[in-house]
Amino acid sequence: MSNKTAAKIVTTDREIESALALGAKSARAPHAVHVAYKAGANQLAVELSNGAVLLLPPQLLQGLEHATVEQLSAVQITGPGTGLHWPMLNVDHEVSGLLTGIFGTVKWMAKIGRKGGRSRSSAKIAAARRNGKSGGRPAHTAAAR
Repeated sequence: MSNKTAAKIVTTDREIESALALGAKSARAPHAVHVAYKAGANQLAVELSNGAVLLLPPQLLQGLEHATVEQLSAVQITGPGTGLHWPMLNVDHEVSGLLTGIFGTVKWMAKIGRKGGRSRSSAKIAAARRNGKSGGRPAHTAAAR
């Protein structure tokens, strides 16, 4: 004889309605219909259900920064187009996150932000020189905040 009892899950009408609303919202959001890594351009191309194409350098995405062409090319669409998965790397990214500029954890985003701040473009150098000639970066005042 077995002493097993069936688990009973109680779900309220409100929870069901909330889940249905979330599902309807997700169905309207753009989702991935095709994805490919373009080695010649070093870009991940994600074609969305609304016809837009998102192009990303894989170095921006956490977990892909040191990946090989073979690993990047093995990308798969997961779920109903809501995610991307690289099985050789065990890396996943949400399409909605990529669309909003989220390429990894908060720590990862801070790291790539610091890299951008250290860039030395000719425009940035020229702006720094102009600021230096006029006494440097303006001080923040209480009125300006």
